[in-house]
Amino acid sequence: MRKPKILWIFSLSVQGNKLAEDTLLNLEAGWKLWQTGLYDYVLLVGGVFDAGQTIPVAWLMWEWWNLKLSADEMANPDPQILVEAESVTTTQNVLLGEKILTEQGWSMKQCQHTVVSEWWHTIGIAVLIWRLYFVFTYRQQSGQHLDRDGLQGRLKRIIYYLWDPYGTGKLAQREVAHRQAMTALALQKRLTDSS
Repeated sequence: MRKPKILWIFSLSVQGNKLAEDTLLNLEAGWKLWQTGLYDYVLLVGGVFDAGQTIPVAWLMWEWWNLKLSADEMANPDPQILVEAESVTTTQNVLLGEKILTEQGWSMKQCQHTVVSEWWHTIGIAVLIWRLYFVFTYRQQSGQHLDRDGLQGRLKRIIYYLWDPYGTGKLAQREVAHRQAMTALALQKRLTDSS
């Protein structure tokens, strides 16, 4: 039996409830791969993780994907789009994405995975998936480049994925708590401003 081919498209950033340029680049790169007809499923990942954001980024990506499908008569027909919209970190993207695949009846080892994002992010994701499941991951970069600070942050995260792949350590929990608090404050401000 052939392994289902899963095309994971990761979010990077948003501007309020709009997709930022880096996430749009990921979507465009993923779209080009989808057009090859080699993939069985697209898995869009990302929750609410930024101040001013109230809609999970995966749903914004889903809207973009469906608009693209309806506009392109040559699109690969009948796409199977899976959405993971609860995560706030890359580790959660992977763990909750795996849960969605399990709900479809597959383990991570039963699938072939290609991840789409910024180059260093794809390295971190591949390391994380290897550390969690001992599964090889294909990587596709979306074309953006990091500045020095961004690169240092990605390298630190790759080391952290090796050390704490499940995201249960203090640093990971602090990042999750920070992102959740930031989005809660933004939502509270939005509700206050609208009344």
